[in-house]
Amino acid sequence: MRKVKGEGMYTRKATGEEIGYAYEYPVYEAFDELVQALGKERVLAISNQTLKEDNANNSREEAKRTNGDSSVRLLSSEEKEARKAQAREDRGLLKALKASGASVEDVQRALEAVLAGK
Repeated sequence: MRKVKGEGMYTRKATGEEIGYAYEYPVYEAFDELVQALGKERVLAISNQTLKEDNANNSREEAKRTNGDSSVRLLSSEEKEARKAQAREDRGLLKALKASGASVEDVQRALEAVLAGK
């Protein structure tokens, strides 16, 4: 087992202030290790809860899509391909920038210049 640390943010409703917090969780490398640490009953309970939540989320989104209430827009095959092509282009540009030795500041200045129409 290893521990993974992360950081999260939430917005305080009363003030709109962004609040940061740290968290940590275990990641098990093998199923047997997980069962040994948590016990069969706990692993089964967690698995069943996860399956329930996954299916409820999928069913909710399907119902929202069917009723026209979904904020998630399904992309056409052409739109997916266009986004994939753009992502490949972006990765290539980033790779070229890194290889050129450009700093983050250099890239930011260049972007600001382009956006300013210079």
